[in-house]
Amino acid sequence: MFYFTKTALPFGLLLHNVLTYSLKNSSHKLMIHQSFTIPTSDGSRQMLADVRYVPNGSAKPVLIFMHGFKGFKDWGGWHLMMDFLAHQGFVVMKANLSHNGTTSESPLDFEDLEAFGHNTFSQEQQDVGVWIDRLHSGKWPVPATELDATRLGLIGHSRGGAGVILKAAADPRVKAVAAWAPVADLTQRYSPEVVAQWKEKGVHYIPNSRTGQDMPLYFGLMQDLIDDPGTLSVPNAVRSLSQSLLVVHGDADPTVPVGHAHSLKEWQPKAQLHVVPGADHVFSMAHPWNSADLPVLSQEVIEITSDFFKKNL
Repeated sequence: MFYFTKTALPFGLLLHNVLTYSLKNSSHKLMIHQSFTIPTSDGSRQMLADVRYVPNGSAKPVLIFMHGFKGFKDWGGWHLMMDFLAHQGFVVMKANLSHNGTTSESPLDFEDLEAFGHNTFSQEQQDVGVWIDRLHSGKWPVPATELDATRLGLIGHSRGGAGVILKAAADPRVKAVAAWAPVADLTQRYSPEVVAQWKEKGVHYIPNSRTGQDMPLYFGLMQDLIDDPGTLSVPNAVRSLSQSLLVVHGDADPTVPVGHAHSLKEWQPKAQLHVVPGADHVFSMAHPWNSADLPVLSQEVIEITSDFFKKNL
């Protein structure tokens, strides 16, 4: 093991028939991994976070990772991808969104479905804003000599990919963005028929095939889009984006088809688009991910991402 951590996460056993990229024989310097919590803007909830970096006394660019819908910061092999970025010279932070359904006591399980149901896109934007605020106020557990908060990049997966595009368009503190398998338009995820029934009943249930749970979404999520269509418009945000943008998408993604990536490229021609042949929505990963190695397709994603941020931060 090549990093220190204050928390041991209980991953179960699972075999994966995918190609993996081995880090075992790579040369790694000592990496520091620190877990901490961040309060929401109103102080009502605590968001679990962790940060990793290789200490060398130099101020390094900072990357923040935003997970997606029905996701959490410790899903699958995200930690391995963040490890890779840390060893490439970045300070890397990932955190749980405040209403993702997990709790501080059970960070790998959806035990707070009421919070999940009351999540909104605006709440997620507030959460990421708080993460950035805490960075700039020196409240991350990283020495000031080790990071440069003015060189900040965001990474988001799936709905988190849409989220980091929205945040970057609204926040000039963000200097570059990488969106993995991103949703291109939040308003197109539900049919008019579903929205009508949703409004009538006040709640819409989403099955979680991994856990077997029926997860509630209260109509406030859709009302948020109705009330603030401009601010929460990914097409508008990406068109106005002044920061460098990388879009990475698998051409075998059954969850968010690769057409979403092509739409983003059409709306923002300056964006760098990388399509991964044969990749699904999570680039061959699954949860739990017990291997010390990344799938080859995930390794392709993280290497492209690292190169992008090295050039743009």
